[in-house]
Amino acid sequence: MRVLVNAGPWLPVPPRGYGGIENVIATLVPELRRLGVEVVLATVGDSTLEVDERVSVFGSGQFAALQRPYNQVCGIVPAHQHGVVRALRERPDVDLVHDHVEAAGLSTWAALGDDAPPVLHTLHWDLAKHPELYGTFDGAGRVRVNGVSASQLARAPEQLRRHSIGHVHLATPLAENADRRPAAGKGGHVVVLGRINPGKGQDLAARLAHRTGFDLVLAGPVGPYHRPDDLAAASTTRPPRRTPTCGSGGSGWPRTSTVSGCGGSGRWPGASGTTCLPAPGRRCSRCAGRSRAARRWSSPWRWAPRWSASPAAACPN
Repeated sequence: MRVLVNAGPWLPVPPRGYGGIENVIATLVPELRRLGVEVVLATVGDSTLEVDERVSVFGSGQFAALQRPYNQVCGIVPAHQHGVVRALRERPDVDLVHDHVEAAGLSTWAALGDDAPPVLHTLHWDLAKHPELYGTFDGAGRVRVNGVSASQLARAPEQLRRHSIGHVHLATPLAENADRRPAAGKGGHVVVLGRINPGKGQDLAARLAHRTGFDLVLAGPVGPYHRPDDLAAASTTRPPRRTPTCGSGGSGWPRTSTVSGCGGSGRWPGASGTTCLPAPGRRCSRCAGRSRAARRWSSPWRWAPRWSASPAAACPN
């Protein structure tokens, strides 16, 4: 049996740091090959995972481009998908496609119809996104999906659930002999691991830290920057931004800041909102108010809030 695994154009497999989907693929492929399945991996050129064959359009991962305007990046996924489809047409011996490319992967294989092998598309993401696609999807009996948990699929649009073969929990390898090592001492902090952006929910973790009083460590890339040194260098070379005002819609907020402790209703600095969310040590130029939370920053990646007992009022502006 020969399977084409479509990992997408964003990061190498295995990833060198951040890369949840790529890490799952790096765990799955060796087991498939151990069972005798030949694997063609559609990925970027700097992937190092051992496979039977590789298909690449881009020489390296395009993850950093995600921060650029849409009209500069909208061709990345279509270019990758076009290369994968072209490779399939040149070799009809692929029995199954296992796709991991959000939205565009699903629509590409459905559009090909009988010109493509049967497809299994793994849903790695929040299924409340893309309602117009998921709510009307038609795989024509050749494209099936699987979720990563039962609760995820339960929240999917009915039309998408009709294409589901069930859910498969994501697998990650355990550290060797981890069950034989002494348990590590626990600190008083909680780690949230993931790309630091509005959709990952770090603001919810910050609010929980606020309420319960634990230290919070945010670990993950900020925009295209995967290392603290790169982020710090970018922060020092960018031109100064204007003083933020409440309700500014984000143009005045430093994107590397986490959510403030002022109790406002916005999910993240930079998201639209009308409440005061000043970044650490910054004062709103309209209300002259500060969040009533003392912050300690030891690096761009660590935020250990020390919250006051008194709640902070939202900015009246």
